[in-house]
Amino acid sequence: MKNDAAALVGACLEKLETVVRVVVESEIPGTFRGRNNNNLLLRLIGEAEQAQRYAVTVFLRMTDSSYSLLLMKIDANQDENRRILVFSSYISIQYADKLRSCGIEFVDSVGNMHINLSWLRVFVSGYKSPVLCGGVASLDNSTSLKIIYTLLARQDSMHWTQRDMAEAAGVALGSVGAAYKGLRAQEYLRLREEHGDVVREIVKASALLERWLIGYGDRLRRNLLLRVYRLVGNQSVAEIVPALENAFGGQVLVGGELGATLLEPGHLHPGAATLHLDPAVDVKKLALRLRLVPDKDGNVTLLQTFGTANALDQGHNAGVTLAHPLLLYAELLQGTDPRTREFAREFYDARIKGTLP
Repeated sequence: MKNDAAALVGACLEKLETVVRVVVESEIPGTFRGRNNNNLLLRLIGEAEQAQRYAVTVFLRMTDSSYSLLLMKIDANQDENRRILVFSSYISIQYADKLRSCGIEFVDSVGNMHINLSWLRVFVSGYKSPVLCGGVASLDNSTSLKIIYTLLARQDSMHWTQRDMAEAAGVALGSVGAAYKGLRAQEYLRLREEHGDVVREIVKASALLERWLIGYGDRLRRNLLLRVYRLVGNQSVAEIVPALENAFGGQVLVGGELGATLLEPGHLHPGAATLHLDPAVDVKKLALRLRLVPDKDGNVTLLQTFGTANALDQGHNAGVTLAHPLLLYAELLQGTDPRTREFAREFYDARIKGTLP
């Protein structure tokens, strides 16, 4: 399917129109493109001409990662006259209950929905998941997610050969063309002529970033996970910094809350850290140096790096190397604390928003 978001919006509108009159105020389903920009505005109209306006936000699937992004969007929504309405391909009973308990209204493509107005109250849950559209999964595997990350992290990658992209993303050469084909089919990437050469151009960058963030949290991060630890005794995660200074030759990248607060200090006291390790790093030696012990509920997570674009371009900070802002932001979204979500929004504005292709 060429435009999965458009098809999804059309299906959700069809289900919604079975219970209430819907007026689309801007954008129509056939041209809807903004999976993250709330550029589909609806008005629900009751029998006595009551009306409520909504800004639609679309998630292909409702997962822990998309749920975290949704909470950030709800926190940032300051328009009291325009609520957020979630459209998704499928919302399970688990997420339906979570969304309803948070007062978040939704409609999915199979008819599950929650509308909570004084003049219209609807809650339907339990309809089964549909089969996802063909081709969707091709952008959600680890290989494609590494390529998407590199496209977003390195703006000069638009001019790279496929061999250069494969090296930078840490993937097989043959997988690059398939990922580009999927990105073009779903209208995230297009080709244009520049000085006689054909170059690539990302479109809907914020939507592609959202797609990557969800894929990172749901799949790529799990595949990169080495182990989770806790610090011995009463050490704070901030003590990792002096312990890593001038050690491991830049092969350990400081990320998570700790890395983000080193890059944007004064916003949050870090309670967790993520360390991105080059494959050459001896994990046991690192754990000994930092006084870490394995603990699945710990606050120090070790992840494997991939490719050559995982580090902050600016290099060292206080004797350590920081992870790229996209990785810092993605790790912030793994937290559930409202203070971390608030910091994540500030971090996005400061370090991500103005850098997207």
